[in-house]
Amino acid sequence: MTSCTDFREDLSSFAFGDLPPRRMGEIGLHVGACAACRAELRGIELLLVLTESLLGLVDEIVEFVTRLHLPTSLLVVGAMGFG
Repeated sequence: MTSCTDFREDLSSFAFGDLPPRRMGEIGLHVGACAACRAELRGIELLLVLTESLLGLVDEIVEFVTRLHLPTSLLVVGAMGFG
């Protein structure tokens, strides 16, 4: 019998679709039947969405600063709280 630990280590790769088809199927079946792993997968997926959103925002800020012809070093210093 397999346990959640056999699947949890691959949940991030599953969310990215970076596993072989057979493993994707195994994890998909497990997640379909296991509320705890399903919740963990939802958390991982939410983090992916938030990360993509933040990266998009950073790209927009860099583009804005570039259009202002300000040194991008000011952006880094300001983001780190030193500005």
